Amino acid sequence: MSKLALTALGLGLLSASALLVGAVMGLARQWSDRLVAAIMAFGAGTLISALAFDLVAEGHERAGFLPVGSGFLIGAVVFVLANQAINAHGGFLRKPATLYRFLREQRRRRATKLLEHMSRIDLIRALPPEDFQGLVPFIEACRYSAGQTIFRQGDPGDALYLIESGTVEIHRHGSPQEPTAVVTLGPGEAIGELALLAGHPHHSTALAKTDVHLWRIRKDRLALIAERSPRLAAAVQELRDRHLPGQLSTGNVAGLRAQRSPRAEATRWHARALSQLNRNQAAMVGFTATEHALHAQSHAGESAPMAIFMGALLDGIPESVVIGSSLLSTAAFNPVFVIAVFLSNFPEALSSAAGMRRHGYSPAHVLGLWGGLVILSGLAALLGNVLLTGAPEWMIAGTEAVAAGGILAMLADTMMPEAFEQGGPFVALWTALGFLAAFFVKSQA
Repeated sequence: MSKLALTALGLGLLSASALLVGAVMGLARQWSDRLVAAIMAFGAGTLISALAFDLVAEGHERAGFLPVGSGFLIGAVVFVLANQAINAHGGFLRKPATLYRFLREQRRRRATKLLEHMSRIDLIRALPPEDFQGLVPFIEACRYSAGQTIFRQGDPGDALYLIESGTVEIHRHGSPQEPTAVVTLGPGEAIGELALLAGHPHHSTALAKTDVHLWRIRKDRLALIAERSPRLAAAVQELRDRHLPGQLSTGNVAGLRAQRSPRAEATRWHARALSQLNRNQAAMVGFTATEHALHAQSHAGESAPMAIFMGALLDGIPESVVIGSSLLSTAAFNPVFVIAVFLSNFPEALSSAAGMRRHGYSPAHVLGLWGGLVILSGLAALLGNVLLTGAPEWMIAGTEAVAAGGILAMLADTMMPEAFEQGGPFVALWTALGFLAAFFVKSQA
C-alpha cells in the first residue's frame, strides 16, 4: 500500500473522529442549542467554501464543465433519492431536523385527509377555513372492533365522530309499541353531531358493525376553538336553531345523519381551507414530547437502527471519498477540506447522539454506530485514493463532483435548516465566517 493511500486512510479517520467525539459529548451532557448551531453553521460555511474552490473550481480547471457539472447533478439527485428511501424506513430519527420535517409532513397529510371528509359536515364547515388548522391537533384517531359500542343512548353527547372506514349502526330504542329503528352509516358520515350541538345525552346507540376507524373531536376541544373564533360560535348557534328542533322532537333516526351541505358549497370551503393550510405552516410546528415518542416508537422497529446507520453513512461517505481522491493531484496536503469535514461532523454527532438517546437507544448502541462510521469513513477515504490512482483527470474530477453534489444536498437538506432552527438568524453570520475562514486558509496555501 502506498504512502498516499495510508495518508488518505489516516486523514479519513481523523476527519471522522469528530463523530465519535461529538457522540460522547452529546451523551455526557446537554449542550446549548445556540452553541451547537454556531459550530454547525461555521462547519457548513467551511464546507461550502471547500466545495466551491477545492472541488468544483479546481475540477473545472482540470477537466472542463461537462464532467464536473454532470457529476455534481448526479451526486445531488442520488443523495436526495437515497435519503428519501432511508428516511421512509426510520432514518429520519438520526437528526432533529429530519425528525421535525417528518412530523410536519405527517401532520400536513393528516390535515389534508381530514379536510377532504370534514368539508361536507355543517358543524365543521361553520369553522372559518383559515381557522381549521387550529382544530387539527385536537382531532383524535380511534378504532373500534366489530360489535363494540361507540356510545349508548343516554350517554352524554360529548364528542363528534367522523367515520374514516368501516360501517356503524345507529339504534334508537323506543317504547314497547315502537320497534327499534336502525340506520347504517359509512365512510364520510358523522355521528354524535346532534347531541353535541344540543348539549343533550345521545338519543341513540352507535355500534361498530365492522372494524371501524373514526376521527373524534371532543366537545371541550371544540369549545376552545369556539372561544377563539366568534364566527364559529355564531355558526354553531345557527346550526342549533336550524336543525335541532324538528329532529329531536320527532325522534327521526334518519335525522341523526350528518347534515350535508350543497356539494358546491362544500367544495368551495375545502378549496379555501386547503389553500390556507398550504400557505400557513404555523400549525405544523410545536410538536409535543408524546408525538416524538409515538413516531419514534412506531418507526423504531427492526429496520430503523439500520436506516439510521445508513443515513449517517450517506451523509459522511462522500466527504471521505473526496479526502482520499484529493491526495492524487498533489503531495502537498491542503488541510481546508479535512478541517471543514471535522467541524461539520462534530455538531452533527453531538445533536444526533443526544436525540437518539432520548428516543430509547442505549449509549452503547449510539457509540457503536458512530464508531463504526469512523472506521467506514477511513476505509472510504482509502478506497477513494486507491481506486482512482492512475485514473484520467476527467474521471477524478467527475467523481469528486458527484461527492460534492451529495455534500451540498446534505447541507441544504439537514445541516443548515437544523442550525437555523436551533440558533436563529445569527447562524447566517457564523456560516459566512466559516466560508471566509476556509477561503483565507485556501488563499494562503
